[in-house]
Amino acid sequence: MSYVSDYSKGRDNNFNLLRAFFSILVVCGHGYNIITDLEYDGRPWIQGLYDVGFSALDAFFVFSGFMLVGSIIRRRDLVEFAIARLFRIFPALIAVAFVTAFIIGPMVTSVSLYEYFSSLTPFNYFLVTGFTSIDQSLIGVFIENPASGAVNIPLWTLKYELAFYVATAVAFSFGIFRSKFISLWFAAILFTYLAKIFTLGVNSDYPSIDHLFRFAFCFAVGSAAYVYQDKIRLNFRIFVILGLSLYLLYDTPIAQATQAIFVTYFIFWMGYIPTGKMRAYNKVGDYSYAIYIWHWPVASTLLIVFPYISSMQLIAATLAITIPVAVLSWQFIEMPALMAIKNVTAGIKVKFINYRGAKNEYATKN
Repeated sequence: MSYVSDYSKGRDNNFNLLRAFFSILVVCGHGYNIITDLEYDGRPWIQGLYDVGFSALDAFFVFSGFMLVGSIIRRRDLVEFAIARLFRIFPALIAVAFVTAFIIGPMVTSVSLYEYFSSLTPFNYFLVTGFTSIDQSLIGVFIENPASGAVNIPLWTLKYELAFYVATAVAFSFGIFRSKFISLWFAAILFTYLAKIFTLGVNSDYPSIDHLFRFAFCFAVGSAAYVYQDKIRLNFRIFVILGLSLYLLYDTPIAQATQAIFVTYFIFWMGYIPTGKMRAYNKVGDYSYAIYIWHWPVASTLLIVFPYISSMQLIAATLAITIPVAVLSWQFIEMPALMAIKNVTAGIKVKFINYRGAKNEYATKN
């Protein structure tokens, strides 16, 4: 009988492949959404694709919960943890914000280049979006598309990701992950989530609250999976039971929670059990984040150039362009940033120690 803990040591898994798969699902869902600008589609298979694309977001937050808690417990260093998180998110984000504002924007804007740059919106976009992840508008950009003026919609989830980074650091600072009462913390999160579901509903009049509770629950499930990894069995029967439960509870208030649990188990089953040639993907890198943050401006640009393109053609063309861009982003931006984490951390600590030493010496002399 095998458990998650039997496989979680090291990097011999299919996680990079799964993340790429989930990011492609998001692209596929947006391939229809970007043409229609509709959150609901009457055609069942397309609505199903929307739902699958949104469940892929659940998967990303499950991954984050599992990976981040593992990272901070292993590192036991808040400085290195913070730098690692910042270096994972912002270098690639700054790059996409720069290219969008100063290359794509001038190419597709409906106003003159003089009006575009004199409006200062590209500079505002680069600074605000690149350094906060809050998507801004660009004058004349993508305004003729169905999702009029939407420059890079997928970035809306990053603020939740960043919030959970902070929450993880705070929880670690208070010793929650080492506390014997950690089960009570997870129980409290579950109770709060269910209380929200049965009072405000799954989809209330406050979308931001709905998203926060949904993603927080997914993040908490991933975090709990790391803490209790030695108790989670990897068994095909459990996989089937969770899948049937998801199907049977699809139209109930707890469908969302059931989906998060199934997605979590799917990640571990597919991440650890299949071996062989699938594992070779681990050697090529993690392209999922770049695919996620690049695909919308790429697809929006294609829609301007080819206004009568079909959704399937748009998805194929978007992936054909975005995947090579993601490879370049990983090779020349993301991976070098990740490799610099330890050196940057060490440099900051040395400067802090020198500063404290100088401060103490000054205090002693005076």
